[in-house]
Amino acid sequence: MRSRPRFHSVRSKIIFWIFVPTAMVLAVVAVATFVAFQQVTKSLAVERDGHYADLSAAKLSIRLTQQYRNLLSEYSGALARLMAGPAGTGPSDAVQRTLLVARGRLEPFDAGVLVLDNSGAVIAATPEHAEALGESWADRSYFRQMLRTPAPILTDIVPDGPGGTEVIVFAEPIIGDQGQFLGLVAGMLGVGQHSMSALYQDFAELEGNGHQHLYLVDGRGRVIYHRDPSQVLVDLSQQAVVQRVLDGQVGATLLRSPGGQTVLAGYAPVPGTNWGLLTETDWDVLLSATRSYSNLFFAVLAVGTILPGVVVAVVVAVLSLNFLGDGLRDAADPYAR
Repeated sequence: MRSRPRFHSVRSKIIFWIFVPTAMVLAVVAVATFVAFQQVTKSLAVERDGHYADLSAAKLSIRLTQQYRNLLSEYSGALARLMAGPAGTGPSDAVQRTLLVARGRLEPFDAGVLVLDNSGAVIAATPEHAEALGESWADRSYFRQMLRTPAPILTDIVPDGPGGTEVIVFAEPIIGDQGQFLGLVAGMLGVGQHSMSALYQDFAELEGNGHQHLYLVDGRGRVIYHRDPSQVLVDLSQQAVVQRVLDGQVGATLLRSPGGQTVLAGYAPVPGTNWGLLTETDWDVLLSATRSYSNLFFAVLAVGTILPGVVVAVVVAVLSLNFLGDGLRDAADPYAR
């Protein structure tokens, strides 16, 4: 009688050499696909945050122009008619009265409004700056810049508010009929942890209430606005992402926050200013949106890995039964073949 091979051993080898290579190939493909998925997710998130920061900076620039610069420009023409004269200046009493009449309209400038003549002397001021009347502000950077190029200016943080408090200044030139520079009107907005100016409300509306928040720095890297009030006026100029935005760059990058979290930071300069707008989004929050897809991916991988092994085992078991049946028949009738 012919000897039969030990089919149990053959079956194990068949299952091993089919299942294991298949599982290895699937695992390699799965890891490569998952890594690629993560890279694509990261690239898209970085690109999106860069665009978001750029769009937010453009919106902020438009809002600043519409709500503050245009407000001052409404009065620069009236002030020009009062200030135009043989010597290039007019009666300060009339300018002061005009400014006080317009005080209600100029209410958004919570830190006061001043008018400087072409020599830099303060000839009119709201009550917040009453002590400044008659002083020379010719040394102010925005006045010197206006002398060189009469054009609207939005300053960095300067200590020109009432009592030397920190403010940002909107300066609008006052131009005569002949194009001569007659002076400027300066509207001031308070900057600080407890500032309740209309500008801060604008920032909060622009930011919204989502997981992504923004903050604003001036041209020297000092914080104008931040969700955390304790960060306002802090100097962030040494941070790499702040240096990028102050260099005029637009983009986004992953970095580690002071609290140890990984955040995606977008950045863009604010058009028409020296400022930079930055956004921060918790990286874990961004990834949470993809975790459900990752779990589904690994579930499909597990099924794809186990199912071939089950199929091979079933096929081999069926073949084994057939082989065993042939062996039993041969044993019962050794001369059947």
